[in-house]
Amino acid sequence: MADQWMLGDDVLVAPVLREGARTRDVVLPRGCWRYEPSGRRYDGGRQVRVAADLSTLPYFSTCVSRPFGQ
Repeated sequence: MADQWMLGDDVLVAPVLREGARTRDVVLPRGCWRYEPSGRRYDGGRQVRVAADLSTLPYFSTCVSRPFGQ
């Protein structure tokens, strides 16, 4: 998707761009990904829908990383 991007190899960012949105579709690369706002894990290599609105920045990190020292 053109409106999501990678920050290095371990973080995927997919901002909500539509006012009133309550969900966001994200295409995950292969591997295990953790949706940081909820902590839920997803298998990559597919598209997923996550709960998100304009006040939430949907971002994922690889399951084996802690890119922001969390």
